[in-house]
Amino acid sequence: MSTPEGMREGQSSARPPCFNGQHYSWWKKSMEIHIQAEDYQLWQIVEDGPLILDPVDKDGKKAMKSKLEYTTDDVKKLEKNAKDMRLLLCALGPDEYNRISGKSIAKEIWDMLKTVHERTNQVKQSKVDILICKQIQLLICLKDSV
Repeated sequence: MSTPEGMREGQSSARPPCFNGQHYSWWKKSMEIHIQAEDYQLWQIVEDGPLILDPVDKDGKKAMKSKLEYTTDDVKKLEKNAKDMRLLLCALGPDEYNRISGKSIAKEIWDMLKTVHERTNQVKQSKVDILICKQIQLLICLKDSV
């Protein structure tokens, strides 16, 4: 595997690692550590979302609060979500940005990138596994015919 862009001569700890669609697993771990180093609570927002819910609505289910009902804690969660989004958006190239441009929560952005890129890797691995199986079957057939 070639060295990810930006890692040949080191990288600034002040900037998030850049992701252009290649080396996703490297970028994912680097970005996770970058966000945690910035503020560990930021990482919790990426994992869980800001979760600003009113205890109970008319139907007995949890629902989003109106902006007038936000507490100081709710506003802090929204600020952390905005910081997460800034870090994520600053780390993405234009093609990756186009994938997530409609998202308004950092968790949605993270989950979208994860779904797109990890699923791609799973498909590649499945194809490799199938080819290995076929090769083994072919070798067995050749051995039996000799």
